[in-house]
Amino acid sequence: MSKLEQKMNSITDVEDNNVKPIFCQTPCCVHVPSEVSVKTKFTVQSISSNDYKEWLIKKHYAKRMPIIEHSFGLYDVHGILQGVCCFGPPPRFWNNGGHLFNKKHEIKTYELNRLVINQGCGVNALSFFVGQCLRKLPKPYVVISYADPNNFHCGYIYQATNFIYTGLAEPKNKSCDFILNGNKYHGRNFEKPFVKKILGKKFQEDMPLKKQWIEAGGQIIYQHPKHRYIYINSKNRRKLIEDMIYKIEKYPKETNQNYDATYSPSIQTILQF
Repeated sequence: MSKLEQKMNSITDVEDNNVKPIFCQTPCCVHVPSEVSVKTKFTVQSISSNDYKEWLIKKHYAKRMPIIEHSFGLYDVHGILQGVCCFGPPPRFWNNGGHLFNKKHEIKTYELNRLVINQGCGVNALSFFVGQCLRKLPKPYVVISYADPNNFHCGYIYQATNFIYTGLAEPKNKSCDFILNGNKYHGRNFEKPFVKKILGKKFQEDMPLKKQWIEAGGQIIYQHPKHRYIYINSKNRRKLIEDMIYKIEKYPKETNQNYDATYSPSIQTILQF
């Protein structure tokens, strides 16, 4: 069996239930025996913004809402939401495959842009969750995701769910934090209109943005490049990999460290009809 064939995912699907999420007025205490199979403990459902908003704003380390096209929730046997996974549009140059496949193929492409679960869900819960989400996305598709070493993530969950590892992402402004007068700004905003607004009368049209940021008393904090992972679910997967602009590299092995995700969102349950 080739290495490519070995990477094919064989995660078992779970049938959708006709369910709708509702809010519970009182917290629920959940206990499931550890010896119970993860497939018995949890099910995965599509969810709405009402379900995931609090998780992303207050529980996920990014503390902001990205653009989301598909969202899923991990529910335990008591119908309590225990995790959130969201997919949205990738960088513009990767829309429908784009430059990722040298413009030789057109295929729906997503970025897995948010993933968070409650602590204590047990071994294999996260990989089960991600695997089910991948199974539920409309096929064919490509998913791109990043593991951020600046938040002590190596990407072991993507390795466990058969993503391809393609090395470190190219550092850009997004890999920097820009600080001025005690305020920190993410690199995604660091463009001329933004800098001009922040600097006001100090802004100079003919000076490089980073240089005048420093001269205005600002700081630029460079971040480590992120690990880039790619998942392909398509009948012509082999050809897509052959035409991909990146080479497949060995999975990185680093020490993971969980960020503080102890915030407890409002208890949400699912109501069956």
